[in-house]
Amino acid sequence: MKVDGTTMNLYSRVTGQGTAMADATLCDACLGDIPARMAADAAADAADDARGASRVWVLSTGNDQLSCVECGWGPR
Repeated sequence: MKVDGTTMNLYSRVTGQGTAMADATLCDACLGDIPARMAADAAADAADDARGASRVWVLSTGNDQLSCVECGWGPR
């Protein structure tokens, strides 16, 4: 998707089963530095891993049912 001529993407945090978490979808601008965001999520990931429900960030730009939960950007 393009915003002011710049390509923007959406990323969703998904479960190990591949289920997108609509409440955890961010655009490029709000997500920022992915490694830093993943480090910030480390405690939650550790708890999820203990339950066998690890989560990862994936590109979800093609999903027109999602939008950024912080700024609202996206097709939805």
